[in-house]
Amino acid sequence: MPAIFFALISYFAWGFGVFLEAIVARKLQPYALIFWTYLFSFVLMSFYAPFALGDLKNLTVGIFMLVLVLSFQALFLGAIFYYEALRIGNRVLVGTISSSFPFVSVILSVIFLGDRVNNQQLIAMIIIFLGLFLSITNFRTINSRNIFGKASLLALFTMLSWGIYLAFIKIPVDSIG
Repeated sequence: MPAIFFALISYFAWGFGVFLEAIVARKLQPYALIFWTYLFSFVLMSFYAPFALGDLKNLTVGIFMLVLVLSFQALFLGAIFYYEALRIGNRVLVGTISSSFPFVSVILSVIFLGDRVNNQQLIAMIIIFLGLFLSITNFRTINSRNIFGKASLLALFTMLSWGIYLAFIKIPVDSIG
């Protein structure tokens, strides 16, 4: 029962967060929003940094480069895609598509990192894929070249970017701690 309670809290908090992000994304340009988000995050994380310095003893140049590449592609490019999609598109659709990044993470983890999924998880992934496809496809324009809207495509890029990040960030986390 506590798991359901906390899942519902997460569900509503995530939805409310997307709602607020859409409002802010429509007021600011994506680059300005990213700047302020990173500045705020940097200030908050600077209080934690002194306590984490000991964990960096396992950091190698290769792991550091991987973290930089993953962070740039996911946390910068993914954020640009996400905020631009929120600015121009339907926040419910953008939030739903972008929040499906675990689908990408699981597929990449199975292919490249040797993780396994059971039949129940595979069925859930198929349902997620079908739901995404039905959500982003504009069946009225199926005969034209533009069957996906710009916001849906940006949300898909966000989903891919965040999914790649979360799949491969496992490597530095396992190495560093």
